Amino acid sequence: MPKRLTKVEAYMTFFVVSFHTLAADLLFASIMGLYNIMGKKGPQISDFITETTLPALFGIIFVNFLPTGKVKLFLYIILWVLLSTIFEGIARYVHYLEFTGWKTSYSILFYIYACLFMIWHVSFTRKNRMK
Repeated sequence: MPKRLTKVEAYMTFFVVSFHTLAADLLFASIMGLYNIMGKKGPQISDFITETTLPALFGIIFVNFLPTGKVKLFLYIILWVLLSTIFEGIARYVHYLEFTGWKTSYSILFYIYACLFMIWHVSFTRKNRMK
């Protein structure tokens, strides 16, 4: 994989994505009860490990391969939203994830937000890099 991110950018991305994932799961799963992870209510240690690593690694891959140009970027976001939705469907199929009020359309909106946030995040990180 070509390295387009610095170590600091990858490190920051890892923790920013992990924080957002845990915050979203705390709000939507634990507080609002819209879905369950691994068939259990409330946070579990296995959830914590999975939720702090897997999305963060996907986030690093996403920002590492960000294309230039509006059309390529738009298609790239569409691809990632589609892949994320398929991945979520697989998680539901194998009973890792159970919806109890959440809808796939909410996920699609969240994935669009996540992609746009990550684009902003890497841009912000690069513009405000300590010299």
